[in-house]
Amino acid sequence: MFKNKISSLVLTALSLIPVGAAAQGFEVGGSPFAATLSCQNVKDVQQGYMMAHIMYNDLTPMLEDRTIERYIKSLDGTKIIFTKTDVETLKKDMKGIFADLGKKDCKKLYAAHKLYTQRLEERAAYVEKTLGKSFKFDKKTRLILDPEKREWASDAKQLQELQNKYLQFQV
Repeated sequence: MFKNKISSLVLTALSLIPVGAAAQGFEVGGSPFAATLSCQNVKDVQQGYMMAHIMYNDLTPMLEDRTIERYIKSLDGTKIIFTKTDVETLKKDMKGIFADLGKKDCKKLYAAHKLYTQRLEERAAYVEKTLGKSFKFDKKTRLILDPEKREWASDAKQLQELQNKYLQFQV
């Protein structure tokens, strides 16, 4: 439980980084003051989490792996955006993210966001195409809703089949 908590805290810091190409910071609305979180100060936030945590004070390789896993899960918790290959690529490419953030280098996060955005655009285009006039509801469609009980789609074709089932479920 504590391992998940620290991964969640570090993940929160990672997910708040603005990853849009033109983004310069993240302004927290509705507060009496504006706060900005950018790549330049993620390390400070990360250190604050580590100092306040009961069990973990070091950014270990195990913690980094868990944080990367949770980050991917936060992007695609339903497993309908990424393929298994995408997930493996993200895990490999994000290795060393803690060291990079320590150097105020967020290239790996920007690359992950670029892939995520690309896959979202592909999914959205597929949905638009699929939900045309020829769409037919199929009462016999079966879908495993719990993403923990199914694997990542092995390829784009399997991902489309899964998305077809989701569309049937959502309609």
